[in-house]
Formats: sequence, structure tokens, C-alpha cells
Amino acid sequence: NVAAFEQFLLWSGLAAFITGRAKVAGAMIAVAAQFKLLPLIFLALLLFGERRPRWDGLAMGLASFAFLMGLNYIFYPELMGEFLRQLGEGSNSWWRERGSINPSTFA
Repeated sequence: NVAAFEQFLLWSGLAAFITGRAKVAGAMIAVAAQFKLLPLIFLALLLFGERRPRWDGLAMGLASFAFLMGLNYIFYPELMGEFLRQLGEGSNSWWRERGSINPSTFA
């Protein structure tokens, strides 16, 4: 199940952050965000989780995310193009999925 793998990456990133390895934490969060974009919010933890913002971890996370998305574009350009098209299309109802087509358990 991809959700279990995503959780593993997020918890591993949190463990890395707690032990002071902000760059590893940023990279782990970026890999988890390849399955769903929501884990990118956890990059804010690198800025607000300590007294001193960890800009190096944030930069590593954003660079890793951009690199991995670039690999998606290189290896699957038609899928990535369709993903970006649907993401930016205002009339598309992908964000309002309800009923039997909703992939969420809590629909």
C-alpha cells in the first residue's frame, strides 16, 4: 500500500529532523510528496520546528522535489503533461470528487 510507504517516509523524515539532520528530513519529505503533494506542507516544519530556521533542509527538500518531478517529466512526458494540465485546469472537478469516484475513505 502506497500510504504505508508514504507514512514510513514521513516518520523517517521526522526522526531525521529530531536528530538534527535537516537535509535528510527534507529529502525524505520530498520523496513522500511524489505520491501525494500534501506532504510538502511538512517542509514548513524545517522553518518553524526549531528556534533557528533550517533553510538548508528546506532547500534540500525543494531541490529534491524538483529533481524527482523532473525525472517524472523525462521518463513519462505525456503523463506529466497531463498531470500538470489537469492540475491547472479550473473547470476540472478533480478536487471535488464525491461519491463512488472519491478515493478517500472518509467521503
